[in-house]
Amino acid sequence: MWPRGQISLLYTERKRVLLGVIGAILIAGCVEPTTGPVQIAQAPLEPNVIEIATFFSANPFGPVGGSSTPGGFRIGALYLMAPNEQGQSVGVFADGIIHVYLYSVEKDAEGMSARHLVRDWTFDPVQAMPYRAKKATVLGYGYQLHCVWGDADVLGRDVEIEVHFARKDGRLITSTPKAFKVPKA
Repeated sequence: MWPRGQISLLYTERKRVLLGVIGAILIAGCVEPTTGPVQIAQAPLEPNVIEIATFFSANPFGPVGGSSTPGGFRIGALYLMAPNEQGQSVGVFADGIIHVYLYSVEKDAEGMSARHLVRDWTFDPVQAMPYRAKKATVLGYGYQLHCVWGDADVLGRDVEIEVHFARKDGRLITSTPKAFKVPKA
């Protein structure tokens, strides 16, 4: 049998060790790797994009250059997804060309919707660099693109925004179009 004092000491030591281990795990878990502008700029480019995920706010349109009316839109999060070592799709900085298309959507004489290209934007890896997210999310790394439409006549109209990614091997990856109504003012 253990003497009462030794059991108490043993229990206290176990408690300290356990608290120390828990503390070390919590401290290590709170330390984030340093990801600054240099690390983002030097991140490798992934050629194997297999899908695109786009996320917009409910109203992605906003004024540009001091105007009071919308003059462009923002893609809140654009993820070019590639498989990682575990086979899961994660957002990457990609080696290829990002194409963003803005279509107006109108009904024809038979009431069928017809899309008409209004404006398009192209971002190669160098042009897309300022739009890279500064930190990874649960989906990986992504972009926040800002697209200004200039004199395009889309105020008050139904539109669709679609993103394509042209891989270096010639394969084209296409997002699901997102439909919006552009505010008049």
